[in-house]
Amino acid sequence: HRHLSDIIRILDRSTLLTPAQRDLALEMFRQIAAAEAKVHGTTIDKIHFHEVGAIDSIVDIVCAAVGFDILGAD
Repeated sequence: HRHLSDIIRILDRSTLLTPAQRDLALEMFRQIAAAEAKVHGTTIDKIHFHEVGAIDSIVDIVCAAVGFDILGAD
């Protein structure tokens, strides 16, 4: 299980993502964390990502951010 801070560290270490791609991926994770926090009555810092924290899910979300960036989608 990973926290948002763990995901931030993973993305910060990437040398392949552009700043826009990294920022979009982080915003997507922040939105997921905010929704989880609301449902569980806690803060985003205390959320444990279960399935979303798995490496395949991290890759899925990051690839979506990269795709949106390449396509110029808002």
